Amino acid sequence: MNMQDVLFILENEEKRKDFILRLKQAGEISEEFQAIRNAMSSLRVNKPPREVNQTTILRHAFQYCDGMEAFQNFRLVSKSWKLAVEDTKFYAPCVQKILVQIARTFGQGQYSVIESTKFYAPCVHKILVKIAKKFGQGEYPIIYHKLLKNLKTNPSNFWFYNAFLSNNFNSISKLVCKNMKGLRSISISNNFDVIGDEIYEKFLIEFLPSSKNTLCELKIVKLFLPNVCFPNLTKLIVNDLNLSFDTFKTQFAQILGNVPNLKAIHIEGPNTITPIIRDYLISNYAEQCLISSEGIIPFPVKIIHIMGFDKLVSDWQFKFCVEYVEIFIDSEEPDEGDWNDLKNNIYDFSNLKGIHFYDYEFFQEESNFYKPETNVDPECIQFLKTHGIQILNKKEFESKTEELSKNLKWAFHFGCH
Repeated sequence: MNMQDVLFILENEEKRKDFILRLKQAGEISEEFQAIRNAMSSLRVNKPPREVNQTTILRHAFQYCDGMEAFQNFRLVSKSWKLAVEDTKFYAPCVQKILVQIARTFGQGQYSVIESTKFYAPCVHKILVKIAKKFGQGEYPIIYHKLLKNLKTNPSNFWFYNAFLSNNFNSISKLVCKNMKGLRSISISNNFDVIGDEIYEKFLIEFLPSSKNTLCELKIVKLFLPNVCFPNLTKLIVNDLNLSFDTFKTQFAQILGNVPNLKAIHIEGPNTITPIIRDYLISNYAEQCLISSEGIIPFPVKIIHIMGFDKLVSDWQFKFCVEYVEIFIDSEEPDEGDWNDLKNNIYDFSNLKGIHFYDYEFFQEESNFYKPETNVDPECIQFLKTHGIQILNKKEFESKTEELSKNLKWAFHFGCH
């Protein structure tokens, strides 16, 4: 009997059943059974594949599993599986969900041994819910500490508008300050109806310094940072600048001094800026006024995103500053009056170098602008070109931000980033 015949018997269901029956009839002490047993032992068919216990392979597989399941079940399979589980960085729930669950479970009370655990971010929520349901406020087994420490770090959002968090802010803030350190990206909101400015600022003073050397991006409600250096912070996002002029001036100067590698300050509510702060910024930082994503605003920006013809040719006092603009048009029903208004006011835009025409419905590829079916008068295009104004596609328009930023140490971006 050759190899093919043996494999045929093992692979064919009827032949295999007949073979097993004959083996049972021969008995355990028979020479036939002993020969087959020795062959199986020699080929290690009674052992799992070696790869099953290779921790490197296991870690790669486990990182895509549910962390709770891994610690509760996979970890108990064998020693190598235990080591692999405890050495795997699991993806987890957002910090927001974690903190809400803790607030619901513990309220203003002490957070027990959870305080000694670092909460990195995102579905930790499910893990904590299961732990809370099983152990309540009791002592938690060490495996849960290891699980929580092995979660991958993600951008951290602290949205204190949530009622559970704002109503338990004192305890929650202590938990955050103690455990969340060395973060790269942080977004912090505030419920000013519950948490006053003084408490909010105290939290920032206690929390942010622990990430001063790692923080690259920060979003805050009002312009306030602790008086420490943030050497790697490049992007600062502020909801609004609606504060007293003296407070603003002090904070702004302090921030510029403490953030040496700052590249962009995003002001999300440019129209809420008080006139005295606006005049101060225009007088001292006009060059840094780079972008508006809110259309026409009372600042001398060089790039304007998404706006209509009518807004562009309005009584805006900084027409001479704009260099690149993105204009919304309806290519199916172009408004001749809008074009005429632009022609009549073209000399007001002495620095205008390029326009990106944006049609939400049709211009997925902006090169289509030149096609006859867009119903745009070719004379309008020629008119712009004769005045040295380029027609830009989306990619070309967006590249102007980086191009103009090269000449600035840092820049203002007004509107939602």
